[in-house]
Amino acid sequence: MELSKHFIKRWKQRVGTPLPGVEEIERIVAESITAQHFRVFTAYNRATIKKLAIYVHPVSGLILKVDELDNKYVTVLSEACIK
Repeated sequence: MELSKHFIKRWKQRVGTPLPGVEEIERIVAESITAQHFRVFTAYNRATIKKLAIYVHPVSGLILKVDELDNKYVTVLSEACIK
């Protein structure tokens, strides 16, 4: 998994703590509740171009969007309390 530039920007803006490593973010996702899974298709042949998931981490209040097809953390959708 990798972090998108948008994810990094939103983490700094909405969480404010130093950006954790990918391993820490993977732990957060593993402890999270899956709020939504959806696919984005091409108009021509209905091939999946993105498989997005939204994860909610109840302890910290984080809401993360992940592109599971491209193995990329896309964005942080919430402000959070990370210590």
